[in-house]
Amino acid sequence: MRILHAVFAATLVATLASAQSRLGEPAAEFTLQSLSGDEVSLSDFRGRVLLINFFGFN
Repeated sequence: MRILHAVFAATLVATLASAQSRLGEPAAEFTLQSLSGDEVSLSDFRGRVLLINFFGFN
């Protein structure tokens, strides 16, 4: 599970570091794997208010 967290964190950091979004512009597209194994993309929530909460657990 720690490997999954490390991969997730590395993917997130790489995605955010390469994003050139500015206030008022759309966020950069990204896709991550959910805890249930499904792929979830930011674009899946287009047109909706979305709160992304990144948290850690053991």
